[in-house]
Amino acid sequence: MKGVDPQMIRKPLRVIFEGEPGIDEGGVKKEFFILLFKELFNPEYGMFMYNPDNRLYYFDGRSYESPYNFELIGMLMGLAPTNQCLLDIPIASVCYKVLLDVQPDLEDLRQWKPDVAASFDYILNYDEEQPLEEILARTFTIDFEHFGERVTETLKEGGDKILVTKENRKEFVALYIDHLFYAQCEK
Repeated sequence: MKGVDPQMIRKPLRVIFEGEPGIDEGGVKKEFFILLFKELFNPEYGMFMYNPDNRLYYFDGRSYESPYNFELIGMLMGLAPTNQCLLDIPIASVCYKVLLDVQPDLEDLRQWKPDVAASFDYILNYDEEQPLEEILARTFTIDFEHFGERVTETLKEGGDKILVTKENRKEFVALYIDHLFYAQCEK
C-alpha cells in the first residue's frame, strides 16, 4: 500500500446508498459490506472456487483476475472489522493456513473436499494382497474442471506415467494436497 496514509484507512467508513435516504448508524455500512462480499465471492468471477456440499470458498489460482484483486479483497476484509462490521464469510479455514505459510494436511482436505479425503483414507489404509496400482489405476495427476473444461495436471515430473502404489501413496497424497492448496494458487 505505497502512498496510502495508514491513518486514512482507520477512519470510519460512511456509506450512503444512492436514492435511499437514511443515516448510517452501522446498518447501512453492514449492508454495504454484505452486498460487496456477496458479489466478490460470486463464482462467475472465478476468483474463488465454491463447494456446494459444505458451502465454503477457497482461492481459485487459475483465475484470470490480477493478484491485486485478491489483495483488494484482503484489504476489504480488514476494513470491515475496523468499521465494526463482523461478517460471516464462508472461507475454508485452510485459506488462513496458506496465508500464514502453514502446511495444509489431510484434515484441511477433509474440510474442503470430504469425498476426496475419504478416498485418500482408503488409499492410505489399504493393506490387501492385491497391488494398489491394479485397483486404482491412478497416476500422479490431479483432475479438475476449469470454466467448464476438464483439465489434468501432473503432480510431479512424469507424474502421468507413475502409478500410485503402496510404496508411494503417502507422497501422492502429500503432493495432491500441496497442489490443491498451494501450487494452484501460487501467484
